[in-house]
Amino acid sequence: MRTEETGPTVAPRGTLTGLFIALAVTAGVEIALAARSPLIAKDGVTFIGIAQQLAVSPIETIRASVQHPGYPAMILAARRVIGLFGPVDDLSAWIWAARAPVMLFGLLNVLVFWCWSAARSITAWPALRRSSSRFCRFSARAPRTP
Repeated sequence: MRTEETGPTVAPRGTLTGLFIALAVTAGVEIALAARSPLIAKDGVTFIGIAQQLAVSPIETIRASVQHPGYPAMILAARRVIGLFGPVDDLSAWIWAARAPVMLFGLLNVLVFWCWSAARSITAWPALRRSSSRFCRFSARAPRTP
């Protein structure tokens, strides 16, 4: 039985262009949503507080906190990156640092979905339409609270 070895496949140019367009649109939407909503949720304030405590005493904060330290650690890392370009203790910088991991994972979701659909030779739009119609159908059955 003879098998042919094939070299690594290179994505067609249009595929990468489409990916970059999808990532740019996603980044634009994420930034626009963050810029239009200056307020953060109550748990966001909690996570920012934990991130600030992590900067001072990480071991004690991890032991004393009931929350997992993963998201506050990402906030602290994002805040340190933002601190390279702006004021150190500005409240808006902490809020943007809390939004940065969410934006980054939004972009990562697009990238993962794109790669998943490309690996299965599925065009993204019909797959998204099928999955969104299922989601809408199931969410329509969900009980509504007054």
